[in-house]
Amino acid sequence: MSAPVLILFGIVIIMWGAFLAIELHIQYPLFNLRLFLYLKYSIGLGITLCYCIAYFSITLLLCIYLQGALHLKIMDASLLMISLSVPQLIMGPLGGKLADHFGATRMMVTGLIFLILGMFALGHLGSQLNKLFVVIPLVVMSVSNGIAWPSIAKTVLSSVPQEQAGSASGMFYTLYNLGRALSQTLAILVIEISVPPAIVTKSIVGMADFANLQVNEDLIRSIDFGFYFFIIFFAVAFLLGLFLFYQHQKEIVPRFSSKN
Repeated sequence: MSAPVLILFGIVIIMWGAFLAIELHIQYPLFNLRLFLYLKYSIGLGITLCYCIAYFSITLLLCIYLQGALHLKIMDASLLMISLSVPQLIMGPLGGKLADHFGATRMMVTGLIFLILGMFALGHLGSQLNKLFVVIPLVVMSVSNGIAWPSIAKTVLSSVPQEQAGSASGMFYTLYNLGRALSQTLAILVIEISVPPAIVTKSIVGMADFANLQVNEDLIRSIDFGFYFFIIFFAVAFLLGLFLFYQHQKEIVPRFSSKN
């Protein structure tokens, strides 16, 4: 690692330390770190971060696969990837109602199960395009996202006092955007483990023209591995969601007993 990079890392650490120190000692902090004292909120933010890291990797990995490895035109690749967007137009509002009716933690865990299955299915892409192998997992994941995401938002934002809702919401969407940014970075880094960075760059913009078939096969394998890699983040989100679900069930039992 070069000296300029190390210096920049050092500056970042110092700035983060200064930021945290200031936020802990002012009356109206921009990032209210005391909200992390609410266990449910802290776990919810962990779920949000892991969820976003995993979910937002899908489009980049698929773009590299469809345009870089298979050399599809932008329009053809876009039409295939619509499968990830259209179902959410229906499932978004419906997912909120399901969370209210069946419970947010239950729907969150359910959605994450199918997101993991969909991501696993995408990890079996080959050198020949099979549209069903792309579209079906994307539809499943789109529907699952419509189920899980409203439940995550409800779980996180309802776990703090109402007077702290503004700060809690700001921190929630900060973690959301951080997850999106980390997702893109990690996706590229995972592919570059086995494929030269120059090839990855050309693949992202759809300019790759592989004279060496081995390079193309390496790219496809690295994309498959990328989907498997991001399953880890969905799995962590699932386990955290499962913890919240069981905590919620424990809270319900005493209430039910006291009423009887």
